[in-house]
Amino acid sequence: MSKKVFLITVFIVSLLLLGLMLLIADVRMNTILDDFSTMEEEFKNTNTSLEQEKERQFEATADTYPEIIQQYERVAKDLLEYIQNLKKDYIAKSDNYEEMDAHKNEILFIKGSNGYTEKGNNLMTKIEAYENMLVIVNLEFPETKTTSSKLRNTDKTKDWLVYNFKDFPAIAVYTQLTAMEATIETKRKDIITFALTAK
Repeated sequence: MSKKVFLITVFIVSLLLLGLMLLIADVRMNTILDDFSTMEEEFKNTNTSLEQEKERQFEATADTYPEIIQQYERVAKDLLEYIQNLKKDYIAKSDNYEEMDAHKNEILFIKGSNGYTEKGNNLMTKIEAYENMLVIVNLEFPETKTTSSKLRNTDKTKDWLVYNFKDFPAIAVYTQLTAMEATIETKRKDIITFALTAK
């Protein structure tokens, strides 16, 4: 076999391998997007169930609950609303997850650095306020402490926001924010149920 034929053969094999790799990557991406869509749908269903349960259980007005529960509810709703608005920033104009922009690090971080933007600072402030309020609620009412009481896994050697959001594709950030929403909604349900049964 001449050197020319050998090089052509290597080139063709390389192209075939590249094509195979792209095909596998496309299949894996479609699987990830399907899994993500399922997770988003499950969260919406959970959220709907919580709202229905609240409507059924909340016959009394909010001001009949202990003040600490009312404060928790306000802080939780504030954080949930902020997360929902951030999610809108991370997705394209449509609900087609394949159109999500994978390079929107400027939303939470100053371009070219690990410094936070105003939205990044606001997110951290609201998360800290939520976690601090949750600690107070758990101390006041130990029955409300469950496995879902922690919103962040804090590691003092790492910046939590950078570690969980920096340089990730938009779809990964969106999924992380959705998971946070689900955790908060689950905790709200626990606390609301406790408040109702404790009256």
